[in-house]
Amino acid sequence: MEMVKKEIEQVKQAEQRAQERIQAARGEAEWIIKKAREKAHREAEAIRQRARQQAEEAVAAARAEAEKEAKKIEKQGTREAERLRQAASDRIPPTAKAVVGNILE
Repeated sequence: MEMVKKEIEQVKQAEQRAQERIQAARGEAEWIIKKAREKAHREAEAIRQRARQQAEEAVAAARAEAEKEAKKIEKQGTREAERLRQAASDRIPPTAKAVVGNILE
């Protein structure tokens, strides 16, 4: 009977050691999962930051292109307005002479 008690005690000790190893493995697994989540969060944040930076760069490039195009259009408009003003100025003296001529007749 003594031998059976020893064997039972050894089995209990083996179970206890197994439980301790299971708990240690569980703790290690939880730590690994926590670190993996932290790494995934950092990587996701880095991806968001890169995307945000790329979007800001695209907006800045589009804004610069729009400003360049606006200046070009403004310059063309100014030239066209000057041309029209000059054309109108060139027609004033003949028109004025015709009006004066009609009045004097």
